[in-house]
Amino acid sequence: MIIILDDVLSKDELENLNEGIDTKVSSDHRLNKYLREWGDVKFAHPLLKIMSEYVLLKSYYNYELWKYESGIYNPPPWHLDKDEELYDKTGILDVPLFGLIYYPLIESLQGGELILEDGTVIIPRSNRMVLFSTGTIQHMVSSYQGYRKSFLINIWDKKNLGRS
Repeated sequence: MIIILDDVLSKDELENLNEGIDTKVSSDHRLNKYLREWGDVKFAHPLLKIMSEYVLLKSYYNYELWKYESGIYNPPPWHLDKDEELYDKTGILDVPLFGLIYYPLIESLQGGELILEDGTVIIPRSNRMVLFSTGTIQHMVSSYQGYRKSFLINIWDKKNLGRS
């Protein structure tokens, strides 16, 4: 499943989302290794409500949040989103049900495309949302220069990362 949607948030929704991203999501990825419940991600509800038009989001699902914001980036190679802690401890590959990538702001960007294993290339643009089965599709981001802010939500059907 790959779904690309443009111009998904209103100006007010985008301002609220950016405030939530900036205050509630750490750029230190070691601090993002826990899952949040529906009530803990209110700032992201407009995105998740749009996502629910395409996939069934159940009340017991939990949310892993990430943000990336930079001007120059040399990304990691091909990968699957997974429970990194569980994989490092046990070698067990446990993957999220769905993933959502949202680009709040893109400026003067060269590169930075999301590349999927099937050859699909998704160009980031402001107010674009990409939905895909992150755990079943290898992907990567090409190197880039310019400003690229992205917000990611992985959706899990378990309460804690690091456990099977």
